[in-house]
Amino acid sequence: MIGRVFCILVLVFVAAACDSSGTPPSTTIDSTATTSLGATPETTLPATTTSTDAPAPSVVADIIFTNGVVVTMDPDVGTVEAIAVIGDVILDVGTSEEMLRYHGPSTEVVQLDGRTVNPGFVDAHTHILTDMAGIEAGQALALANGITSLADLSVESEWPERFTAAAESGVLRVRTSMYFGRTDACGVDNGTWYETYAADTVFSDRLRVGGVKIFSDGGVCGLLGVSEPFLEGVEVGDPYHDLETLTSMIREANDRGYPH
Repeated sequence: MIGRVFCILVLVFVAAACDSSGTPPSTTIDSTATTSLGATPETTLPATTTSTDAPAPSVVADIIFTNGVVVTMDPDVGTVEAIAVIGDVILDVGTSEEMLRYHGPSTEVVQLDGRTVNPGFVDAHTHILTDMAGIEAGQALALANGITSLADLSVESEWPERFTAAAESGVLRVRTSMYFGRTDACGVDNGTWYETYAADTVFSDRLRVGGVKIFSDGGVCGLLGVSEPFLEGVEVGDPYHDLETLTSMIREANDRGYPH
């Protein structure tokens, strides 16, 4: 619910101005680079809104996004013009004029000029960080498409240290849940190496343990594995593991508290 104070994950800004052909562009801008990717920052209020007699605000926002289309996802609030943020918390939403009550000497004001602000998108199952050219390349693609939180479902034994190093250095900008691979994509059992990291481990506000991933249905290194008839004319094979083996893997993860 959007109220006076609620947690902010990450904001995504969508350009709304038309190009020369009259077609609105679909550029997305992630919040960590807002002021350098199109929105115009201002550190002072327009002359018409300033007053030497204006009282100091009781709460000062770090940043105010104004003159835009803010999608709150709250049916009782709907779409508003502006949003005030302090730290990693949304302070308030409302009209551009209303949000000026939180403006102080250190507040940054970003003119959205009609751009849209959406909540960050969550991709609950992806391999974008580990299957591409590394964490930075993968997250760049994610952020460019408005994805600010994700679960990476193919984290093998060499990846946790890479993720933690990226989180500690500030390189990791996408909130990531790591799902450790009990098997590789071809179904080869890698054992319970993941037990080094407890199921409830939270490394930072950008990185946590999600659970355990078991590849079992084929299709990557052979025919699609099925246990009952599939589509007519589609050649199929067998799952990677028999029922007893798969059940054992699941129980081992479950008994140690890992989602799977």
